[in-house]
Amino acid sequence: MKGREFCWLLLAAVNVVGCSDGNSATSAATPVSAEAWQSYLAAASQADQIEDVVQRCLAYPDLPGNQWPEGSAKARCPLLRGPIFSLAELEATLASADGPAQLERQFSEVLEAHYADPGQREAIFFAFSGFDDFEPAERVARKWYERAPESAYAQSALGGVLLGLAGNARGSAHRWLQQATPLLQSALLAEPRLSPACMHLMNIARLTGDAALGESASEHCLRVDPLSWNVRFQWQLGLDPRWRPVGRGEDPFRKLDESVEALRPLVPQNPALGGMLARGIGMRAYMPILAGRPARETEEGLEAASRLAPDPLFIGSAGDAAYEHGDFSKALAYSSQAIRLAPGNAGFYGARANARRKLGDFEGAIVDSRQAIARNNSVGKYHSTLALSLVSLGRTEEAREAYHDAMQYPVQRQWAFRRWCETYILGNLQAREALACTEGLVNDYPDDAESHFMRSWVLYETATEGAAAAATRFQALADPQDTRHQEMKSELARLTGQGGGQ
Repeated sequence: MKGREFCWLLLAAVNVVGCSDGNSATSAATPVSAEAWQSYLAAASQADQIEDVVQRCLAYPDLPGNQWPEGSAKARCPLLRGPIFSLAELEATLASADGPAQLERQFSEVLEAHYADPGQREAIFFAFSGFDDFEPAERVARKWYERAPESAYAQSALGGVLLGLAGNARGSAHRWLQQATPLLQSALLAEPRLSPACMHLMNIARLTGDAALGESASEHCLRVDPLSWNVRFQWQLGLDPRWRPVGRGEDPFRKLDESVEALRPLVPQNPALGGMLARGIGMRAYMPILAGRPARETEEGLEAASRLAPDPLFIGSAGDAAYEHGDFSKALAYSSQAIRLAPGNAGFYGARANARRKLGDFEGAIVDSRQAIARNNSVGKYHSTLALSLVSLGRTEEAREAYHDAMQYPVQRQWAFRRWCETYILGNLQAREALACTEGLVNDYPDDAESHFMRSWVLYETATEGAAAAATRFQALADPQDTRHQEMKSELARLTGQGGGQ
């Protein structure tokens, strides 16, 4: 082939696989103009340059066409702040002779600020968030509890860590939850206003199906801390039909609809609660996605929920629906807003990377893919999007590494293996590497036609024995209805006509 320029027939066809009754809100909304979307994306791009997640969130534009309670999106931004005390700081304090007494004073001061100063609302939750890396935090939390077993804060810290360990465990979750529950209950007895403790109990009740515990913990939390975003979020989560028994003939979303009506009058006191006003309509649209249905099938409901409230779950899902419909600009807009509100979510970055790649913004797709990988390294499609974007910029060696990473995940492996081999073929053929790679490919996938086509092509081009046998195997496996397979047959016929090695 002239100049070793390989018009790769797999390339054009690649897709990365894996590569109120709540109804009134779905009424037609005023269409958003293309100019409004462009203006939004330009402002979002500017805000994306800000590294600090809270300041970026505050600088971000709201979605065009939204009907959000005023200030509800910006009110969520302070919820993105980091821990008040890092785990290292907590451990260093505990190492001193009066460490437990210091922590008692510090956490007590934060609790007072949490209730007394609207600007410090949720502060007590951020005081405990230094323990969120559960495995290393367990040692520090146990040390605190051992030194101050009567401290409500020490009990809550250890109970929260054990709950987190239960969430990460497979067969031993029940053991962790059994240890966590009495600690958290004791913490509430010692300090009834300690809403992180009762929020953890709400979570345990949801995970275990303990209705009595859930009812008592919810009642306590809502009584002592009714305006807390964290409390209200956990409360609403417990009303999700996935987590509660639904009576025969009952609308499974009735409780969520009721929660929205209960929250509405509280929004002026805490605008962040406005982000929860779409939960009923949003979950109606989201539940089919959880069952494996494409997001595009419930796009209308997802977009309606996204207009009602700044909830990143439904906004990100609306972006997925737009992507599935081929509206990549809208997918970019929605996924950007979802990232604004939930910058720790790897899936939102992965979605935006895909949209950017489709729009030809390969540099942006590389940045977002790497952000997704940094947040969750165990999703092969993030590595695949990264590789495709690198290839589009001619950065083949970097792409090779990304394809190899994608190969480590079963859903991506076959596709990524082919593309990994392809990096030794594009441009200047690297014969030795291409021969070894395609040999491994057909050994792993002996019944895959395209793998045998790739193998035969490399064998012909390098005049290596076995090319005809590989081509015959491809012919036997090729799908006569697949136009790409027919193109591959034509390519092999061309090579044979040139007298390639047998």
